[in-house]
Amino acid sequence: MPALPEPVRRATSARNSTIALRELCALGFSRTTVQHWVRIGLLERDGRGELRVGGTGRSVAQHVGSMVSRAGRGARAAGGLACALHRLEGFPLVDGDGELWTTDHVAVPPGRRVRGVGFRVVRTPLPDVDHDEVEGVPSVSVARALVGAAATYHPGRVRVALEHAKRRGLLGSAEFEQRADALGRAHGAPQARALSASGATRMESEKERDLFAVLRAGDPKPVPQVWVCWHGRWFRLDFAYLEARLDIEYDGDHHDGRREADADRDLALAELQIATIRITKALLRDPAEARRRVLAVRTTRLALGLDPIVPDVPPWVR
Repeated sequence: MPALPEPVRRATSARNSTIALRELCALGFSRTTVQHWVRIGLLERDGRGELRVGGTGRSVAQHVGSMVSRAGRGARAAGGLACALHRLEGFPLVDGDGELWTTDHVAVPPGRRVRGVGFRVVRTPLPDVDHDEVEGVPSVSVARALVGAAATYHPGRVRVALEHAKRRGLLGSAEFEQRADALGRAHGAPQARALSASGATRMESEKERDLFAVLRAGDPKPVPQVWVCWHGRWFRLDFAYLEARLDIEYDGDHHDGRREADADRDLALAELQIATIRITKALLRDPAEARRRVLAVRTTRLALGLDPIVPDVPPWVR
């Protein structure tokens, strides 16, 4: 059986064994030649204007790549679809039946019009800084995917995906906020800015958000996620009242097996004249008492007249 020409093999290899008819024509092959390849099984049809290498089956990546290709020049997987490609928590690639979990959405540059497709297409600016490629599929970056998802999905789902991306080292909350600010009125940017303004993108867990919610509208708010350095060792404070040199830590379940490490940390912070309040799940069950105790300790610390904490940033997150 004859083989596909080398230029076609290279092109399909870069795209999960798929290729568009127009790309084959651009490589110099006629429609008659392509039809012959389909007849003898070298290629198989994979949607309108799309083909895949014969016998390869249809993977999820091929499905998404086909969608992007059908959307035409400059198209990229974006929003929830890109979050799924990046394997972010809360955005599965497939559902329980093995079908694509979401088709929302494919982004194309402003001015482009896409018709006759069975998935959502959004026209929005796509600057180079937001370009990425996942499994051979043109996509947007993790930060831009989350910004796009903010337009459609519940803030809680976006927040969980953002936390997952942070844990994997794919981005920090500052990058998400910077892209949301820079994108102006682009799709999802206003909703992403609203999420950032709530402070939720800089907090690490639902319980820490519960702790932040204990305070009332007129109360002084602590700064979340503050880094300090002690003799070359870096410590990240869940929340800090900078002016009172007061650290507020939420002791969740993950703290149960690290009491010695916490004690060592508290001693190091004490040398920096930073006091630590540890908020437990039990205390959070009485929000009024938690609020009273936090604010009382803050008032006591302010009376000491200490210099404010000056936040720093460790070199690996700069």
